[in-house]
Amino acid sequence: MQKSEDQINERIPFKAENNPLIHQMPTRVGVMCTISDVIAKGQIVVSAGTSNGTSVGENPGSILAQLFQFQGFPLAGGYPGGTLKKLSPRSVLRRASFDFGRFLQDQQIGQGGLTGAAGTFLINSPFRFYWALPWLKRPFDTALDTGMFGSVQLTITNGSKLAQFGAGNDRTFDYSGLFWDVYHKFENYGGSGRGPAAVLFDDDRQRNISGANSRLEINKELPPDGLYLDILTMAQTTNNALADTIVNRVTAQAGTEQFYDQYSDRIKDDQEAYISEAATNPTARTGLYYSRFAADGLLTNAKPAISLVIDQNNPGTDNLLIARRAYVSIPADFAQTGGGMVKTGSKKFLGRKKAA
Repeated sequence: MQKSEDQINERIPFKAENNPLIHQMPTRVGVMCTISDVIAKGQIVVSAGTSNGTSVGENPGSILAQLFQFQGFPLAGGYPGGTLKKLSPRSVLRRASFDFGRFLQDQQIGQGGLTGAAGTFLINSPFRFYWALPWLKRPFDTALDTGMFGSVQLTITNGSKLAQFGAGNDRTFDYSGLFWDVYHKFENYGGSGRGPAAVLFDDDRQRNISGANSRLEINKELPPDGLYLDILTMAQTTNNALADTIVNRVTAQAGTEQFYDQYSDRIKDDQEAYISEAATNPTARTGLYYSRFAADGLLTNAKPAISLVIDQNNPGTDNLLIARRAYVSIPADFAQTGGGMVKTGSKKFLGRKKAA
C-alpha cells in the first residue's frame, strides 16, 4: 500500500431494524488505523399512518443505530485487546464538539432531524471514531496497530422507529434505500520512528436517576482497567432530551486522591476552549459536561482508577450517559521493528501479511 490510505472499505445495506451488521477491518503488519468513519447514507421513506410520535434521544441517530462496537482479537498473548469501542450514537456525535471543535449533525436534514411525518428524507449522517486522538501531543501514540490483531470486527446494531419515536408513531418506514459506508484511514508505518505506545478503549454507560442526590457515586460504571484520558457526562431528562437542569457539580478521584472538583458552570466555561467553530449552535452543548483529565495532551497525565461524585437534580425521568476514554500501555516486551511487532528476546514475528 501507499504511505497513507483513505478510501471506502465496505458499503453495507441497512436491511432491517435492530439488525446487527458486521464489518471486518483490514489488518496488515506495519499498518496503523488512525480514524474510522461510519456514515449512514441514502434515504428513508415514511408513509401511511397519521401520528408522528415524540422524538427520543439523538435524531436521527436513534433510528440509524443503537450501538457501534469494535472488537479486537490480538495475535499475541499479553497484547491488549477485547472490546475496543462500544458506543451509542449520542456519545459519538456529542464528543465531536470536543475532539475537533464542532457538533456532527446530519449533512442533509440538519440538526432538526426527522419529525416522524410522512415523506422521503435524504440521510447523510457521519459517525467518526478516533484511534489516534487528535488532541494528544502525539496522536499516533494511540493509533491502532492492525497487524497485531488477527481480526478487528465492527458490529453496527441498527436503530428503529420505536427507538426514535416511541409507540406513538404509527407510520411505515422503508429503509431499502439506506446503507452504511465504512471508511478507515491507514498509515503505513514501515518501522520508521517510534510506533504506538498504547491501545485505546472507548465506551459509554448509562446511570438512571431515582431522585435528587448531592453525592451520587459513579464508580461501578467506570471499570478500573487502563488510565483515563477524559470523561463526557451527558445529562438526559424525559425522552432522553439533553438538559442543563440536572448536573450541579462533578468531583473526580483517582484511587483515593481527589484531583478534580468543578461546578457545572465552570465545566461549561472550560469546555468552550475545545470548541473552535464560533458558529456552532450553543444548544448543541446542552446537557454536556466534558472533563479532560490529560489536559496537557500527554499520556503520562492520564489518571488511574477513576470514580465520580455528582451533585444532581431530578427534574424529570432522568439519567446520566457517561462516556469514558482510557488506554492500556503496550507491554514493554513488544517492540516495533521493521514494520511489524516482535516480542523482545524472540525471533517470532507477530503479525499478518506485511503491507506492500
